[in-house]
Amino acid sequence: MADLDQLRRIQQELRAAREFARSVIENVPLPLAVVDLDLRIRLANDAFRALAGAGTDELERRSVTELARAAWNLEEPLRSELEELRAAGNGGKSFAFEHQTNGASPKTFCIRGCALQPDGDVYLLLTVEDITAERQAQRTSQGEREQMAAEAPSPARTLGQEQDDLRELAGRLFTSQDDERRRVARELHDDICQKLAALEIEVQQIEDRTRKGQAKPLAGLERVRSAVGALSEDVRRISHALHETAIDDLGIAAALRGLASEFQERGGMLVAFSAEAIPEHLPAPVATGLYRIAQEALRNVSRHAGTTEVKILLRGEAGGIRLQIADSGKGFEMERRPRGLGLIGMEERARMMEASLSVESKPGEGTTVTVVVPWRAAGARPDGPPECET
Repeated sequence: MADLDQLRRIQQELRAAREFARSVIENVPLPLAVVDLDLRIRLANDAFRALAGAGTDELERRSVTELARAAWNLEEPLRSELEELRAAGNGGKSFAFEHQTNGASPKTFCIRGCALQPDGDVYLLLTVEDITAERQAQRTSQGEREQMAAEAPSPARTLGQEQDDLRELAGRLFTSQDDERRRVARELHDDICQKLAALEIEVQQIEDRTRKGQAKPLAGLERVRSAVGALSEDVRRISHALHETAIDDLGIAAALRGLASEFQERGGMLVAFSAEAIPEHLPAPVATGLYRIAQEALRNVSRHAGTTEVKILLRGEAGGIRLQIADSGKGFEMERRPRGLGLIGMEERARMMEASLSVESKPGEGTTVTVVVPWRAAGARPDGPPECET
């Protein structure tokens, strides 16, 4: 009786794990399908079914290459890529290519594939991403650059106008990037999709073998538990990296405190954070801009400062909101400071917030990055005691 109860409990836990994996896969907006070595569909989520215009019964065990030909006029290079992937087994091979559909409103898709190996068996994961808007934006941006280059000799077009156009384009880029981070943070990364698909298949196999008495259920359950735990950690890490939800939920001070703690844990450096006289709510562009500048400054500390101590200060004062990130690391000569994309990005973030940004450094004396957002951009003045201090 005890063995029977244990078996039932294991089966329940396996079903729960399977339902968890299937539920997450079904809610991923990225269309994905799991294909067996005969190139027939074993599992597909709602997004894939909607993209193919087919129901569950129509897709189950259907040849994925025949479906692609009928739905998107796509057979090659998909068939060749899948066959190469199948031949390679789980040797780490993957593929990615773009395909544009025909018709009055053509769409561009990015198709990716990789191999999965749950419990020894090999399956292929296929994902399809609609990148039509991204490609259209790139073409528009290229057209704008070509137009600006063609009009450059015209006396009616001044250098200031060109700079304004470039800044506006950069502003749109930053805005779209933040929107994309928020979107992706609510979804799941390709890597998570792969692991979930593998988990779904493995749980099904363990259930089947357990019913037939061909497997030790406890060993299978332990693998599933470990996989679910790793998935939970991956989802938390990816979501945290892409968009700090504490900005929306608890405010910029809590978000920066979390960033400081994570940096200290990951980089092995002592980080002191303090915040005082900060309004409870800041406009989203200001809060996000401050967070991204701090993120980039800490990234530079990790790359260039060496093992050091870091102080992060967020404070409301007469001139506005001051964010300061200071380290006591290697430093550099200001005349020779590198002007890479990181610094350019921080400057553009500051400009979008109507803020001032300064970088001070001396060899052997560390580096200090300071940004001050005026109150007119922050939308309020602080009141009351310090909001937090750690």
